[in-house]
Amino acid sequence: IKMLVNGIEHAVVVTDGRLFYIRAREPCWWLLNFNSSLRVDCFRHDRGVTYGNVSSMHRTLLQRLTGTTWLPGTVVMQNKFGVVEFTRSQGNVFNVFNIIMQLSPIKSANFISKELSEGAWDWDEAAKDADEKMPVTPFEGAENVRSIRRHTTDFVSAGPSLYMLTGGDSDETETPLFHWSFTKVGPLTSPLNTITDVIVTSGRVFLWKRASWKRFDCRTAFRSPLNMFASMRAEAATNEVSFFALETLLSFSSAAKVKAPTWTDPLHQPVTC
Repeated sequence: IKMLVNGIEHAVVVTDGRLFYIRAREPCWWLLNFNSSLRVDCFRHDRGVTYGNVSSMHRTLLQRLTGTTWLPGTVVMQNKFGVVEFTRSQGNVFNVFNIIMQLSPIKSANFISKELSEGAWDWDEAAKDADEKMPVTPFEGAENVRSIRRHTTDFVSAGPSLYMLTGGDSDETETPLFHWSFTKVGPLTSPLNTITDVIVTSGRVFLWKRASWKRFDCRTAFRSPLNMFASMRAEAATNEVSFFALETLLSFSSAAKVKAPTWTDPLHQPVTC
């Protein structure tokens, strides 16, 4: 195909210290393109990635009908040298993100220790709960890979795999400490809710945010035709995973908002029967 359309070949090479992005184009005689081109970009990371993000969309209606397994999207990585964004239009973008997750510094794998956090919360109970909700998934050539269980209403067929940092000894092994999942109900005109999973490990914080189906409710049945057409819009069903290193966390804030009931919302009315 590349000989017919004179396409550009792409390749990404990741080492322990740098990342290379290679693009090449061969001559195409029938298009009267007799030149060949090669471009190589290099980014230094030194295994010090402190932030990573991957964002993709649910497969379009055409991709689902044709059985295409592509998951295109974008990946962002950041360290002290700068920020790099990748766009993968073909293939699975999560394969790129799986590599980015393994480029965080090993020294920050145990930024939080049980001794320093003694008395703040029940360490053993929280860690046991997180370990049960994120079982170890065997992968060839990788150790300590955890998988998040999907909800029954999720678009995705499986939860993302989180690559924990693993060093030469037990002091350099990242472990999950806390897991929390919550759902944000979408607008009445939308067929989708938003589910967010928060995972805190001994070295990083992971966030998995994605769209999910609403459960059928007779009170909102008049919206069903609109929901059916909206479900065909793949761009509305996003799937996003992020992480950042705890050693880079300088400040945070939390806020709670209680929405007053209203008669225009059948799911949140002042009086219920």
